[in-house]
Amino acid sequence: AWVKLPANDVAGAILARMDDTKDFRGWDLWVEGRRVGCHIIHKWQDDALKVVSKTQVPGDQWTHLTVTYDGSGKAGGVKVYY
Repeated sequence: AWVKLPANDVAGAILARMDDTKDFRGWDLWVEGRRVGCHIIHKWQDDALKVVSKTQVPGDQWTHLTVTYDGSGKAGGVKVYY
């Protein structure tokens, strides 16, 4: 996704696909405090991954975000790139 985040502290989903009637099964790519996060959920909260970037995305500039997942079932298998 290409995003242009404001310099202030915003929060919300960038992309998401979840089924709230089936224990929120799905995934999302979100931002909070210009840090990018990702959930991969089979059954919330018992079987889910959550990864959040350590550094912030630059504010007020277009940035390309990409997330990959290797299928390992571990948070270490999720990578966030920008």
